[in-house]
Amino acid sequence: MAHVEPAEEKHVAELLNIGLRAEDAEEIFAYGGTPERMLDESLRNSTLAWAIIDDGHCIGMFGVGAKNTLSPVGVPWLLGSDGIKKIWLQFLKQCRFYLDIMNDIYPVLENWVDARYETSLKWAKWLGFTVDDPAPYGILGRPFCRIERRRG
Repeated sequence: MAHVEPAEEKHVAELLNIGLRAEDAEEIFAYGGTPERMLDESLRNSTLAWAIIDDGHCIGMFGVGAKNTLSPVGVPWLLGSDGIKKIWLQFLKQCRFYLDIMNDIYPVLENWVDARYETSLKWAKWLGFTVDDPAPYGILGRPFCRIERRRG
């Protein structure tokens, strides 16, 4: 059975070795980044970060960090391998628990999702995020949808 533990730098290397889901990698490239840089920065800039472990291997990482030092807005993130599909039901059952922890720290959660990433946008709506229409975002100015969830 999969479990969640505090994320560490070693998890970044494990997840990169397994490889990100194609959709996650495509989203990172559409933004103008690389998987290595995005995972490193996400972990480094997180107030809280966790690793999803299954069969002794890191199959995903997620967390939240402040949008900036003066803002009550948190930026949640999740990057995973295809291994998450194997534990999808367990994953869905625990999502709201961790999201509520994030919302306890940050009354507003906000991020941007590649407009082509339909599964991620549906998941965000299911979690209670509002999803805006696509707009240019990231280094490359590709279409992304802003998502927001307010503590309520």
